[in-house]
Amino acid sequence: MRRRQSGCIVSLVMVLAGGLSAAHAGQVDAVATVNGWYASLLPGQDAQAMAARAGTLLAEGAVIDLRDLGITQTREEYLESLDVWADAVAGGTVAHRIEPGFDESSVSATVCFRFADNEVLNRETFAIEQGLIVNALFEQIADDCAGF
Repeated sequence: MRRRQSGCIVSLVMVLAGGLSAAHAGQVDAVATVNGWYASLLPGQDAQAMAARAGTLLAEGAVIDLRDLGITQTREEYLESLDVWADAVAGGTVAHRIEPGFDESSVSATVCFRFADNEVLNRETFAIEQGLIVNALFEQIADDCAGF
């Protein structure tokens, strides 16, 4: 009887470890999605390249809430607006830091945008399903990147 219990415990530990690995893999995928998002928005790319990269990370029904600007956009509207973004970020920099407490379905980042004439610090939160962004909420938290 003891041998059978031991085998069950080993099996249970292996099942739990597999579940934890799957959860960790989901978290890593979510962070990779968000890191890819910021890579798609870096200066030095034209709007078409930005839209192509960002488009692969957005789900078909994705909603982008630019709360700091009072604008909510569909996936298509957001991708079409990247020509304005490409001009705005030219000569600037974008740096981000993933905030602690993320999981496979939600990742937040603190983002410093340094433009030619000003800086902005945002908190941006992404809802992710199956490796794609389904919702993004962008909120300005400071007028500069002091302390970033």
